[in-house]
Amino acid sequence: MGMQSSVDDLLVWTKAVMREDMEAEQCPDQVYNHPSILRGATVARLPFFQTWSRDDVNSWAYCMGWTKTKMPTSRFGALSYNFAAQDHRFAQPEKYIIGGNDTTNRTILQCNGTVNGSNCGLYTFPETESAIMVCCNGLTNGDAADWAARILTQALFNLQPRIDFLELARIEADARNAHYQAMLTEWHSNYDPVPQSVADVLRFVGIYNGMATSLTITSRTKTYDADPASLSSPASDSDRSSLGLHVVFNDI
Repeated sequence: MGMQSSVDDLLVWTKAVMREDMEAEQCPDQVYNHPSILRGATVARLPFFQTWSRDDVNSWAYCMGWTKTKMPTSRFGALSYNFAAQDHRFAQPEKYIIGGNDTTNRTILQCNGTVNGSNCGLYTFPETESAIMVCCNGLTNGDAADWAARILTQALFNLQPRIDFLELARIEADARNAHYQAMLTEWHSNYDPVPQSVADVLRFVGIYNGMATSLTITSRTKTYDADPASLSSPASDSDRSSLGLHVVFNDI
């Protein structure tokens, strides 16, 4: 969600989504015709399927990438990419209930997405015709769009008591960093420190094409005063942005 889009573009789309939802509720058994960028999508989004939930407050439902629930709820951001934090939250849902003072049973429709290292979240509130759209760069330390949307929702509707999500954000960031360290540990455990001859290394030089991707591997001796048995991969064919490569282990 959000590929090659701006926040303004996504808000236009959000407005269309909410319009379809409102008209679908008014005439659920009719197919109506009007200029819409979501023509034909209404029927597909109507059947929300009830799901099992560990939420002790309100149940939630799912349909084609969207979740639907009501406040108060601990299922806000149910489809976010904060996986470690969600496991922690499910263990004590009563601690992270958003909208504890909301007596209106406000409906929330949620959708999360990620592409090319960035992520975004869309949260709509049909009763007040409100929406929150958040786009953030990077997933290195968690789904920042999810955290921002939670904070903005509490502020928008003045929800009490206010939930501090800093603890969950730290849990998620620590878990992400632990994954990276685990990857490094595996890499080091399989590293073969035996020096490679120039001939052995140069056989990897070339251009590799596949899956709509091209990877160029060159010898670092072309641009660097380095070990002649080392390689590099230039980004966008620019030697200034080359990434050094090293043979980790010979499997042939």
